[in-house]
Amino acid sequence: MERKFLKWNSQGKRFERLAGIHPADKNLLMNGIWLRMTRSGLASFVVVGTYFLAVDHLFQVAQ
Repeated sequence: MERKFLKWNSQGKRFERLAGIHPADKNLLMNGIWLRMTRSGLASFVVVGTYFLAVDHLFQVAQ
């Protein structure tokens, strides 16, 4: 009888179970991911833009 109560299934979809995301935390994670993606994209843009400006400046000085 007790074994019947001890059996339980993991909640969430397959990815959530694999990643260890609790279904109650899903909304919090999904709301915060857009801010992180925006920050990451902006940081990448700044790094790549700075690199191109530096290379362009070096080629202009060399001429």
